[in-house]
Amino acid sequence: MTTQQQEEKRYDPSDTTLKFVNRRDDLDPLDDDDNNLRAEMSCGHAVTPESLTGWCRSLLDQVLN
Repeated sequence: MTTQQQEEKRYDPSDTTLKFVNRRDDLDPLDDDDNNLRAEMSCGHAVTPESLTGWCRSLLDQVLN
């Protein structure tokens, strides 16, 4: 049996399709790492890749359960 290590998610700073912002993550109030890039979603929320993935997973869990 093998274990899979989860790779840390990161935005590509050269991705011109994203608008990066310098403010706290709106979905994860405990995220205080200033080194994390945060993208602004179309709704205006600032998110890290981890918090966005968590939010999407929670929505999928609601649909599947």
